This record gives sequence, C-alpha cells and structure tokens, in this order.
Amino acid sequence: MPKLSWIADIRHFIFDLDGTLILGNQVLPFARECLTRIRQTGRQFTIVTNNSSRSIDNYYRFLNHLGFPVQPGEIHTSGKATAHYLSQVKPEASVYLMGTRALVEDFSQFGIVCVNELDAEPIDFVVLAFDQELSYRRIVEASQLIRQGIPFIATHADINIPTDRGLLPDCGAMISLFETATGVSPKVIGKPNPEMIRPILQEYQLNPDQVVIIGDRLYTDIEMGTRSGIRTIWVQTGDTKPSQNPKVTGTPTVTLPNLGPLWNQLSQIG
Repeated sequence: MPKLSWIADIRHFIFDLDGTLILGNQVLPFARECLTRIRQTGRQFTIVTNNSSRSIDNYYRFLNHLGFPVQPGEIHTSGKATAHYLSQVKPEASVYLMGTRALVEDFSQFGIVCVNELDAEPIDFVVLAFDQELSYRRIVEASQLIRQGIPFIATHADINIPTDRGLLPDCGAMISLFETATGVSPKVIGKPNPEMIRPILQEYQLNPDQVVIIGDRLYTDIEMGTRSGIRTIWVQTGDTKPSQNPKVTGTPTVTLPNLGPLWNQLSQIG
C-alpha cells in the first residue's frame, strides 16, 4: 500500500474532475466520500478542470445533482481561467470564440465580447475551447484570423475527454489541426500551466507543500504539479494509457488504483 501519512500535512486538495471524480455522468468510487471527509476535517478543496464545455453555474448545478458537497467558489475551469487572463491583458476584448454557449456566459461575466462572424467587429483574440458544434466554416475563418496575426489562445490542451461513451477528441486534438493549418501554436491557459492554479494559491494563501493535486492524467494534472512544486496523486481511473500521456517531465508522488486509499487515509485524520 502506498505511503500516504503526509496527507495529514495537506491543507488544500486540488481535484481533477473528468476521470478522477466522475466519468461522464457516473460518480467514481470514493469521490463524494473524499470531498465530504476533507470538509469534515476543516480542510479545503477545489475542483480544477480543463473541461471548458460548462459554465461555473452549470458545473455547480451538475455536481450538486450528482451529490457532491461543492459550492461555486470551489470550482475552477480552464474557461474561467482564460476569461480572467484575457480580461487582464485587454479589458472588454472582442474574441472569436470556438466553444460552447455556456463558455460564452463565463466570458461575458468578465466583460469579454464573443463574436462568430469575421466582420462583426475588430477581433482581438482567437480562442479555441471544447466545441462539439465546430464547423468547417469556422475552422477556415479562425485559421484566416490566426494567419493575419490575431493572438491565438487555447483554454486547454487535453487530447481526449473521458466520457461514459469512451474517449472523445478534446481541445488538444484541435490544437494540432490549427497548428498544422497555420503554423502557429496557441498560448495554452489550462493545465499543465501553473497559471491555472496560481489564483487558488493566492486566494487561500497557500505554500506548495500545503497542497496536493489529484488527477488521472500524467501530462496535465501530474505535470502541473511537477511544474508548480506540488505533490501529486495519480489515480488510474480515467485517461491513463501511456500513449495518451505524452511530454511528461515528472513522476507522481503516489499512484493509486482509485480514490479508496486516499479516503482511508483521510478517515484516520482527527
């Protein structure tokens, strides 16, 4: 059994969502129990997901429906992180957004104007997110803007998204398409970029040794921990095949088959 006695020193738990706490609409074993126990011990957690398909309010209602004891402020998405970044770089920016209607909600809360026509108004950024309705027309238009020098931003670089239907192509797969078509690589905001969790560390006034990151992806969750100097737990419940975890520079602190051993350790904390 992996040694987890150091969990007693952790003040804040950062959980990935897809493949770690849930798989599609299915709650994974010990997920709710871990969050409940963390709250009982007076510690905090944040659910940090690269999945930008839902707004914070959507996630709050979705997770509460699944029985998770979570508040809106405990949810952090790559969409929210991207909106925050854009608002800092250029307030009230105009964005050609390839993403969901829910993501438009998050962007609008930061004063960002989302457009889907080339001649709508001057465009400041091209933003790529998870978009199941992305058409060839929009791929062509976005490519034209990128070639013209409009800054290219991606919410995240996950290659696949685990669902109850299996793995589906995610934003990272589409990044490859645009890189091939335009020769331009985007600035990626989400995991494994340490910028993704910096606001959490600042808000809760945390040192890296007070935090642990729990996730199923080596190349996003575990890599973010490595780049941030934070301990990590790799759970093998989602996107875990070696071929799906490229460009990894570090190794997880602990590897677990699921969240059960973590829950057992949390149960021993007074």
